[in-house]
Amino acid sequence: MQLRWGIVGGGNISECFVRSLFNKPENHKVVAVGASSEQRAQQFIDKLNFPAGAPKAYGSYEDLVKDKDIDVVYIGLLNHLHKRNVLLAIAQKKHVLCEKPLGLNEAQVTEMTKAAKEAGVFLMEAFWTKFFPAWQVVKKGVYEKEFGGLKLFTARIGFSRHGANKMQLQYGGGDLMATGCYTVMAAMWIFGEKPSKIEVSGVSLADGVDERASVVLTFSGDRVANLMYTGECDLSCSAEVCCENGRYLIPEQLWAPSKLIKISWDAKVPRKEEVFPLPVEDHSAYKYPDASAMLWEAEHVHHCLQNNLTESPVISHKDMLELSQVLDEILRQSGVMYPDSIL
Repeated sequence: MQLRWGIVGGGNISECFVRSLFNKPENHKVVAVGASSEQRAQQFIDKLNFPAGAPKAYGSYEDLVKDKDIDVVYIGLLNHLHKRNVLLAIAQKKHVLCEKPLGLNEAQVTEMTKAAKEAGVFLMEAFWTKFFPAWQVVKKGVYEKEFGGLKLFTARIGFSRHGANKMQLQYGGGDLMATGCYTVMAAMWIFGEKPSKIEVSGVSLADGVDERASVVLTFSGDRVANLMYTGECDLSCSAEVCCENGRYLIPEQLWAPSKLIKISWDAKVPRKEEVFPLPVEDHSAYKYPDASAMLWEAEHVHHCLQNNLTESPVISHKDMLELSQVLDEILRQSGVMYPDSIL
């Protein structure tokens, strides 16, 4: 089964996603690209030099989703454009993989998941992090209690080079939605539940977007996640999962890790470092580090559709809704209010 993809948006993230698909041509083919103009769509196509022949270029997203040759749509637009274009695709009975965050609040995510269920189509938020082998090893180890019961989760992520659009309120920007959401998603996934308590200490810019915050999430059994995110400086972007008898360390690039270190509290047990290969070694053509691994989320979509699933067992509608609820509360405590015009 070869999935026929329509690409909505001609930015860097869409380019990375498309390049990743080139690594598994038997399962994936891009048949159409839509941008804000046909010229921009054609420029995107010309730049990528599609190995299986050039896809069609559309000058509007509405026209792209009507293409009967498309099975599934990838949406790589700015945050404030997600809901409208997800709903456009669903209305045309297209399956959808949408970049994170799926919506700007719980109400938007509820509307999209409801529409997908009613239409009988697949909808998934593109948190590619969950498909990295390093995180899957951690998730399995916690579930099987390799180091005993889970106690504490810590994560921090920070960049001083966010794109201007990602930090503007009218585009659904801010640091939580840009990168901080990775730490929240990972904590909820590892604990396997929604936190019972959320405490935020943060700083917002004069225009209302959040610039940095420290977040404490409390889970059942008084277990805690300590999270930090910022858009004003570069951090190590690491995560630690601490259990009764040891811990898992993601030393860098927590959103897309290739390395995992296991550390036992027993001094006689040597620490174990694992390095996981990516789909390709050379990433010089990619705009973002290790972006060939976007193939893994596409492969998951392929698996789900091949098995006639309309929800991912890894990123379910419930997962997406609960995450949106927690992000809503973090934004509320941070004093961030998106304008009604984009909600």
